Amino acid sequence: MENAAYITYPFHDLRRNRAPLVLTYVCSHWRKIAIGTPTLWSSLRIDIEQLLVQSGRQKLYQMWLDRAWGTPVSLDITDIRASKLGLLERVDWIGFLLEHVPYLQYLSTGPSVGNALFKGLLSRPVGSARHLEGLCIFFPSPTPFEKSCHGRLSSLFPNLSQLDLSAPSYRGFVDVAIDQLIHFSCDVTFFEEFLSEGETVLIFSKLVELHVHRANGGQESALNLKYGRQIILPEARMVKIHDTTPNALLTRKLLPIISCPNLEVLNIDNGYIAVSPIPTSPPDSGDFSFFSTFMAHILCLRYLYARHQHFYDDGFFSNIRIYGHA
Repeated sequence: MENAAYITYPFHDLRRNRAPLVLTYVCSHWRKIAIGTPTLWSSLRIDIEQLLVQSGRQKLYQMWLDRAWGTPVSLDITDIRASKLGLLERVDWIGFLLEHVPYLQYLSTGPSVGNALFKGLLSRPVGSARHLEGLCIFFPSPTPFEKSCHGRLSSLFPNLSQLDLSAPSYRGFVDVAIDQLIHFSCDVTFFEEFLSEGETVLIFSKLVELHVHRANGGQESALNLKYGRQIILPEARMVKIHDTTPNALLTRKLLPIISCPNLEVLNIDNGYIAVSPIPTSPPDSGDFSFFSTFMAHILCLRYLYARHQHFYDDGFFSNIRIYGHA
């Protein structure tokens, strides 16, 4: 029944024509089986706008939410249209979801929902989201993290071990418990900010996967990762860098300050390789000494994905240290 996890239609249909809950429209035989099954699924997608606009649907939503009662649940809250943002001020929707999904293990939200989610949780009793292990949240540039919620990540989610966090600034997340994360995805701004004021070393003692990207990837000038700083990842097995800078500047700046002796997978891509022209360059036209230095300390590497046009260079492939690992 995991195939029925998405209980609302996706966004491509007009809202007025969309079924509020897909499984409501199946035949009576399957509806009876679904309603009579105490544990039907572990992953749910909630159209928060429909829940807020059509309050009469709450009982219908409750019926399906209760089918995941008592089991670890992954919950995806869809985004909401700009014209309906005011509805998120009604924090009772947070209580409704937590009441009917008491064992919330993983939570992801649309870009417009993040601040309302944090403010709603702050109004709830302490420990309301104590089971949460994974959080995926995105704050777009025009909508920075609400100041009243700064420094509250660890208190709201004390057992967080998987964090996908994208924001124009990370000043409000100074309390991220990096020592207990096993998966972390962030904008490089996180390291720029945390390694620029006083801190010279960041130690992720349990981290297994690190994903780094840059929101304004095409702009190189503002990249501020200083030599002498360190990001220590003693248990990391995978590092992925989504590098959209033309000359792989993000990779050039990031790799020299990362220490990950047990790395098995290194993935560097720019997301546009299929449509990017491969530059013609003379042999050894690029300086890949930064890569050689990094690779010299990696003894367990099994897979190297260099899907960035900057590495389509004779100088990269002729480098013995790199080629010996690939």
